[in-house]
Amino acid sequence: MAQEHGERKVVREGNKAFREQEYQKSLDLYNEALNIDSTCMEATYNRANAYHQVMLRGAGRDST
Repeated sequence: MAQEHGERKVVREGNKAFREQEYQKSLDLYNEALNIDSTCMEATYNRANAYHQVMLRGAGRDST
């Protein structure tokens, strides 16, 4: 139960970072949440979105 609470807190922190467009930070936080509970579907889904944003921004920097 304590782990579930910890994982939810980390997901919320990742969501906040994502809203603030801190995509790498949110990606790291979702990974941390998944280290606590590898079955957390919200962290898995949100990590994919954060990864996509990180890759988009990385691609944009390389093409300039």
